[in-house]
Parts: sequence; structure tokens; C-alpha cells
Amino acid sequence: NKEFVTGRLVNWTLSDTVLRLDFAVGVAYGSDIKKTEATLYEVAEKHPLVVHDNPKPKVIFKSFGDSSLQFELRLYIASMEHYFNVWHEINMAIDTAFRREHLEIAFPQRDIHVRSIKAPLPIRRQDAEESE
Repeated sequence: NKEFVTGRLVNWTLSDTVLRLDFAVGVAYGSDIKKTEATLYEVAEKHPLVVHDNPKPKVIFKSFGDSSLQFELRLYIASMEHYFNVWHEINMAIDTAFRREHLEIAFPQRDIHVRSIKAPLPIRRQDAEESE
């Protein structure tokens, strides 16, 4: 903290316009992680405003989450001018590519344990035909 208060602080964003964007994607357990990685690289490679050489896009398998395998696509764009458009287009491209490759983007899973009811709970299955 002392260095921030008394030292010299350099704002690199004034001299370097390259900006990093991070896209977190959780895929369902059991998904093909190699295909997930390749698909995310493909999405970054196909976008014309993504910097492709220095620095290159990077896919990271970050963690085993509660409900998903957590991946992150890190990519760079040349200027802030295209920030929102690229953000939107990359998210759209990830969704499209994952659907095409049959990679399931996970959603939170929760188990409910009912302990306070003393009587048995009747469970009745309703088929789709019965509901019409």
C-alpha cells in the first residue's frame, strides 16, 4: 500500500490501447473438455477484431465448479472503441458454436432435502399426454 501512496504509479492504459476481455463459460460435467477448449479457440480465431498474434487468445480450464466445469476464454482487442460490440458478438458466437458442437452450457443444479415433514410425501408422475 505504501508504494501506491508514495511511489510512482504508471497508467499503462494511456500508452497501450490493447484491452483484455474474459469470457467465463461453465459446461456440464461429462462434457468433452478438449472439444470445449477447441471450440472456444475457434470462436476467438474467427472474430476479425480479436488480436491473434501478440498476445494470443488463451483458453483456461479454471476449476471444477459446483454445477459445471469452469472455462475462461481470454482474448484481446486493439481498442476500447469496439468493446461492447466484441463482447456481444463473442457471447453470441460461443452460444452458437456450443449448440453446433452439442456442448451443454451448464446451469446451477440444486438438491432439495426435505427433513421437517414427518409424513411420507406422495409423488405422482404426470405424463405429457395427461397434461393436455
